[in-house]
Amino acid sequence: LQEVANNPPCHKYLFDRDTPCERCPLGKSLDAGGTAEAEVIHGERTFVVTASALPSDGRAVMTYRDVTEERALAQQQADTDKMA
Repeated sequence: LQEVANNPPCHKYLFDRDTPCERCPLGKSLDAGGTAEAEVIHGERTFVVTASALPSDGRAVMTYRDVTEERALAQQQADTDKMA
């Protein structure tokens, strides 16, 4: 885990975006005081983004997992199954 100095928004830090990602799970996580997950597409890459609220201080732990290759392999398998 890494805490980022100066606390730039994750959309800026990771994706150099000026606005939050579409379907960002952070707000939902903080509102519910729990965990929320969403799929974020940036360029040609797909990420599963998870936000886990830390209710005691109004922050959250954000994790990002690149699932681009996993999704491509799943699609290849589905295509192969259709031909079988």
